[in-house]
Amino acid sequence: MMLTKTVSKIIPMDGSIFQTLSRTCVFLPSLRRITLKASKAKEIQFCTLNSRIFRTSLLLNTHRYYGTYIPSYEIENALNEKNKTRVINDLKRMKPKKTLIESCKSEAAVLVPFCTVDNKPSLLFTLRSSSLFKHRGEVSFPGGKRDKEDKSIVETAVRETVEELGIESNQIEIWAPLTPMPDRLVRIAITPVLGFLGEVDVKSIPFNHNEVSEVFTMEIKHALEHRRFTKFKTGSRMPVFPRSGGSQRVWGLTAIIVDRVFEILFPGKYNMLTKIKIKKHE
Repeated sequence: MMLTKTVSKIIPMDGSIFQTLSRTCVFLPSLRRITLKASKAKEIQFCTLNSRIFRTSLLLNTHRYYGTYIPSYEIENALNEKNKTRVINDLKRMKPKKTLIESCKSEAAVLVPFCTVDNKPSLLFTLRSSSLFKHRGEVSFPGGKRDKEDKSIVETAVRETVEELGIESNQIEIWAPLTPMPDRLVRIAITPVLGFLGEVDVKSIPFNHNEVSEVFTMEIKHALEHRRFTKFKTGSRMPVFPRSGGSQRVWGLTAIIVDRVFEILFPGKYNMLTKIKIKKHE
């Protein structure tokens, strides 16, 4: 029988959370799930197989961010055929808000490139060239505005990815598009499109140096274990994913997309932190 215990004490957002919960864990050897209620934060759940793994998950995660521990075997199987089919079917049932698209002046798409690096499920990112006019030097997914010639928003994502990464379109296995989301000024409806590039070696990707200064990958496991968030005075919170071995971080709209994608990959186990209040631009 699954045992659930609620810790109602308000827990400070620092390393002391580990000490508090590790003491609790000693008295709950059969613990399967523990729900924490933290100040001005979502309800947090840590799912585990036994108390030993539970203590390990706390050590890895709770002192870094408020999030959810995902077992390693689920991360390893995140991109397999079974989960791919489920994700595609789930996304097909989601209907985009026509009012959002109608309220925006234009549409755009980005490809969310799943891949494997040494057989480890990963995401591929680009570092925008410092010579670009907008968002220069920022981490992003390949993408751009929809052209009149594009037959669909998926075709936009593929075309832009081919232009930026210098790869062939047949190297991209399209899964499905997510529902669109607005940019900060609610002028562009941006549709993330899930795709799979297979096993990649970033050193061999002939990317377009006019638009991209670097291509790098991040293991899904690393992103889950190192997720943090930025909190604003308005109460809004935005996820941040620090890059492994690099000074850059995934933040802004790209991080929000990653947050949504992880919720789709790990339904019921990944807790989205994003609470962004977007005001209509006058």
